[in-house]
Amino acid sequence: MKKLNTSWKSLIVLSFFSIISTLGLFISCEKESIEPLNNLQMKTDQGNPHDHLQKENICSEVLERDLLLNDNQTVGTTYIYNDPHFLYVDVYAPRDYSFKNAHLYLGELENMPTLINGDLNYKRYQYFNESSVLRKEIKFKIPLADLHKKFVVSMMVQTKSERLDEMNFSNSWIEGDGGSTWVIGRFFQHNTVYCEINNEAELKRDF
Repeated sequence: MKKLNTSWKSLIVLSFFSIISTLGLFISCEKESIEPLNNLQMKTDQGNPHDHLQKENICSEVLERDLLLNDNQTVGTTYIYNDPHFLYVDVYAPRDYSFKNAHLYLGELENMPTLINGDLNYKRYQYFNESSVLRKEIKFKIPLADLHKKFVVSMMVQTKSERLDEMNFSNSWIEGDGGSTWVIGRFFQHNTVYCEINNEAELKRDF
């Protein structure tokens, strides 16, 4: 009778540990399947802006510049490139930010619009892209025939943090050269790359 009781006790203990082991394996498998799914979802939400470029027609390098607030906080990324006929300026917002209106200047340094105090007057920039709704990307398409080979680039974008409920916008600027001052850090010089068209001689213009 004692041997029988011992056998039953051993069987119960073995069954208990078997159930615990199975449960632990199930939980472990669940964790392994959830983590890659989250990482994949994160990559999908962020996207890859280079996927949106017209790659088959690009004949220049893609210039990448940050979009910055006054405190040099990055709130977007800008891509500048061209094909044989157009210059493209695309700006993309990260997950926590959205855009509304954008003003773009492409021209000579001495002709940049300024206020009396010397600040840049983006409201007088010759190109603008306005919207009544928030958006995650803004794109400009400018004919190369309207531009010189060398010109200054400056852009202001109205930016909103999605962490804040109120509709407050901050002015963000494309990253410039020459320091972080209000004016110098808000523009840079860009050179257009003229391309061959149908394997013919590249575009030639007098400047």
